[in-house]
Amino acid sequence: MTWLRKVSPGRLIAIVWLFTAIVLGVLAMSYHGMNVVAAGRAYVGGESLWSKAQKNIVYHLARYTRYRDEDDWREYEAALDIIHGDRAARIELEKAHPDLSVARRGFIRGGNHPADVDNMIWLFRTFRTNEHVDRAILYWTQADAHIDELSTVARRIRAAVQDEKANGAETSAALAEIHRLNDLLTPLERGFSEALSEAQRESTRQLIVMMFAAAAALLLGALLISYRIVRNHEAAQRALSESEARLRQLLQTAPMPLLISVPREQRILYANDLARQFLNITGPMPVAFPLPAHYEDAAQRSRMLEILERDGHIKDYEVKLLDAKGNSFWALVSAQNINWGGQQCAFVAFNDIDERKRLQEDMQFRAYHDSLTDLPNRSMFMEQLGRTLARAQRTQEPF
Repeated sequence: MTWLRKVSPGRLIAIVWLFTAIVLGVLAMSYHGMNVVAAGRAYVGGESLWSKAQKNIVYHLARYTRYRDEDDWREYEAALDIIHGDRAARIELEKAHPDLSVARRGFIRGGNHPADVDNMIWLFRTFRTNEHVDRAILYWTQADAHIDELSTVARRIRAAVQDEKANGAETSAALAEIHRLNDLLTPLERGFSEALSEAQRESTRQLIVMMFAAAAALLLGALLISYRIVRNHEAAQRALSESEARLRQLLQTAPMPLLISVPREQRILYANDLARQFLNITGPMPVAFPLPAHYEDAAQRSRMLEILERDGHIKDYEVKLLDAKGNSFWALVSAQNINWGGQQCAFVAFNDIDERKRLQEDMQFRAYHDSLTDLPNRSMFMEQLGRTLARAQRTQEPF
């Protein structure tokens, strides 16, 4: 995953958004599919309640016609109320701007579970123009019309019973009408269930096709974008490699010792031939060359690191170094913080001042020593005396 860390933030955001779109798209279609399944299940359950209520209407109305039992009439009215609840919901949802609270109360009155009602309303409104749903609602409407006919027969029977005018011929005619209407309702109920099942199967098929098509499109887009990202990354890597190669060539041909190091990790990443000669490094370049060994004074190296970390650069810092074989020499060091290979490094340049420092030391020695005996001369005596007098004056102590 090293290449991913080097991808630009903009491309990373594009990748994140792309796969976020894939996940959200799949979730949305899955959620839609679950809603269709849940709503279809709710309508299947509602149809079962409606059919049971219709059969109760026929059963108890027939018993009331024969036996005039008030309990049968009450059962008939209770079953009829379920039918009327579903009808109220259907009529309201058929409107251009339905009152969903009215539809919700109607479905609940029809015996449907309150948790299923919203899905039932959503399915009705979303798939109303679907041919299978339209056919199911047509069966529902026709069945309600036959229920109205049953209600008419029931009111006639109720009136005859209450007026005590019902006779055998009227009872037989009423029972025949009840059974006729029941025979008309049964295929409508079956047609409603079949149409609704077909609508659910078709919706499921369409949803599966949509999910596969969307997933294929999103994955194709992901592949194309990933391909472009990889191509751009490879081009950037080639450009970086070419740039590093040119830099190495430039460093190699530079007329002074140069190296790139990781100061705190105490290792050298790169050194040109002059630097290798300067530090007396022979053989293959070690992966982690012991950098502290190049400084005779460890405290001086620590001061240089502090300056480099604080200012980001060092210019013409005189330091006494040790080469790889332990020989000491003076050098003028300049350094600059850079980014090399993705990590913070120091670009260091050396200038050999060992001969100059030796000449300075030799001149200083000759200035303060007798050329014949190499003993300290009058100039050194006067300088030391001046220092001692100044110290005595400052500390108020005799000498």
